[in-house]
Amino acid sequence: MFKSNHLILILTLIVFLSTGFSSLVSAQSRDSGTFDNSQTKNKVAIKSGSSREPEYDAFDKAEAKEREVYVQVLHDYRADKVFIEKLKASEAAWSNYVISYLNSRFPDSDPLHTYGSSWRLCCAIMRTELDEARTKQLRQWLDGVEDGDCCAGSIHTKK
Repeated sequence: MFKSNHLILILTLIVFLSTGFSSLVSAQSRDSGTFDNSQTKNKVAIKSGSSREPEYDAFDKAEAKEREVYVQVLHDYRADKVFIEKLKASEAAWSNYVISYLNSRFPDSDPLHTYGSSWRLCCAIMRTELDEARTKQLRQWLDGVEDGDCCAGSIHTKK
């Protein structure tokens, strides 16, 4: 058990460092209340701190679950170097999509002023939904597909 958890922690760190800090929402940036996609001027904030609504905790849990599943897929498919390269690119693109989507949903350069105090909460709710959708996508590689599924691609068959 310890070795497995230790391996997952190491893989998480490697993935985090290899995919780049700018495309991921770090705990430090969430603590400051903002995260930024370097390709856009707009910032999207998710409130963090002591007076938290349950939606913020749901966001934290959804984000953590997505990362956990992603790291497990990397571990389980580690022998397939081409797949791992493509999955990492997909995860970076997904992170950029999420930020771009939220920036398009709330495009003003001063969203707190323009959209009001519920803006951060709305972002947390939307991020939770998006993270849960991504986790569902990633779980396919862990769950596997039925033998003979002609659309399986890189997904292994169920054991």
